Amino acid sequence: MHYPFARTLAFIALFSAAVTAATEVRGELKPEEVAILAAKNSKASHDVAAYYAKARGIPPAQICEIEMPSGETLPRVKWEKEIRPAIRRWIAENGLQKKVRCFVTVWDVPLRIGPTDANGAEIKRRLYYLEVESRRREREMDKVIAELEKMAGSRMASEPEEISGQGDSESKENPSKVDGYKQRLEKALKYAQQAVQAQPDEASRQASAQQLQQMAAVSGGLAILVNGLGNTMQQDPTKRDQLRPEFELLRGRMMGFIESRAMLDGQPIDVDRDLTMLATIDRTNGLLGSIEWLEGELATTRKNETHAAFDSELSLVLWPDYNLLRWHPNYLNDHFEGSGLRELRPILMVSRIEAPTLKLTQAMIDTAIQVEKSGLKGTVYLDLRGMKIQEGVPIQPGSYEEYDQSLLQTEELLKAQTPLKVVVDREQTLFSAGSCPEAALYCGWYSLAKYVPAFQWQPGSVGYHLASSEATTLRAAESEVWCKRMLEEGVCATIGPVNEPYLMAFPRPH
Repeated sequence: MHYPFARTLAFIALFSAAVTAATEVRGELKPEEVAILAAKNSKASHDVAAYYAKARGIPPAQICEIEMPSGETLPRVKWEKEIRPAIRRWIAENGLQKKVRCFVTVWDVPLRIGPTDANGAEIKRRLYYLEVESRRREREMDKVIAELEKMAGSRMASEPEEISGQGDSESKENPSKVDGYKQRLEKALKYAQQAVQAQPDEASRQASAQQLQQMAAVSGGLAILVNGLGNTMQQDPTKRDQLRPEFELLRGRMMGFIESRAMLDGQPIDVDRDLTMLATIDRTNGLLGSIEWLEGELATTRKNETHAAFDSELSLVLWPDYNLLRWHPNYLNDHFEGSGLRELRPILMVSRIEAPTLKLTQAMIDTAIQVEKSGLKGTVYLDLRGMKIQEGVPIQPGSYEEYDQSLLQTEELLKAQTPLKVVVDREQTLFSAGSCPEAALYCGWYSLAKYVPAFQWQPGSVGYHLASSEATTLRAAESEVWCKRMLEEGVCATIGPVNEPYLMAFPRPH
């Protein structure tokens, strides 16, 4: 599993990023490691940037001012053709590529970047290519299965007719054509193998076995051969020494292809990349794997979920280009400690200083500095969704249960490592209005785009509500989304999505 960050998460973090004087403490930022992005055509944006730079000791030369259109949504073409190149040019001209670790966006910098044009020539061209490749591979798969069924002979006749890989692929019973192909292939391979083993003539049996292995490799790739050898070695220990060299060779080749595929996943999408990807999948997972990949790519391309938080796109501004249809790994995550990918694909930390009013925006800066000196005081409130978690039963990643479990882990960590009082609501109901005095930290769910005024926020408080609309606006007067309303009510820091991020993209509270 990747460790999501970056563009398709559609998250923004709103707080006054802390910087300190030179220090050896891991993770803290020095003033010279921070750049500020402001809207050149907005005096208010300029003023907030200057105020923050002075408050944190950031060199004024590290304020990047770019002409920005008004509004919370920036058109994708404007970002790609004007804003992004201007930021990259400013970074290069000031020699900051290796110096700056964090960008801070301020008032009047757009919240989000819109999607690519779904009717544009580039998407249409890719859809055409994927559809042609999908049909071609389906025809080839049908031929392979027909050959296997012919090899199986009369043994196939005793089985009831299975769902075809074509025709009914969109039905409720078989929503994916891949499922139909898997059923047919498994059945055909099973009976073809029985037919081969039943041949009395040794020479014919060997020739048929070789033909069967070739068809298995075409349909299922190296994976089916590796699995087959592994099963044979497990079932017949006497053959382990004989088969192990071939098993290790094939497994090594497969792992190499899998690593290549992982690298290709992050590359910008074009036909050359797709050709290489399909060639790789053909080797590792055969026709079945490439049909499945094509099916997924067609669905993803048609959905065109290429919108993103402005701040998420900004985090990748040092990359020359990247895939817009996928999450990208966060190479700042500890899982990549010591990895060369941090140098090859540098990711910037990004936070935003913006609230519904300029007065509140400036207060975020002042309060953060004040509380850094005095310390955060108050109570932690954690609001679970009331999911039933059974001890010893595995929890599915990205499930409701996982997030409730994460909140419980947060409770344990806070109690073990801080003196803060922790209050946990384990029921489906939310904290009621006025029920959370002296709130220092809050994390909970679920009230979509409808803030519940349960909290008396402490100076420097942090609030995080898990729902899909909570940072879609910071300015709309009548909006009740949680990020906007928490900022209005007194939190100093929050995080939320500007578009639907899907559950598994939400940062785990613990």
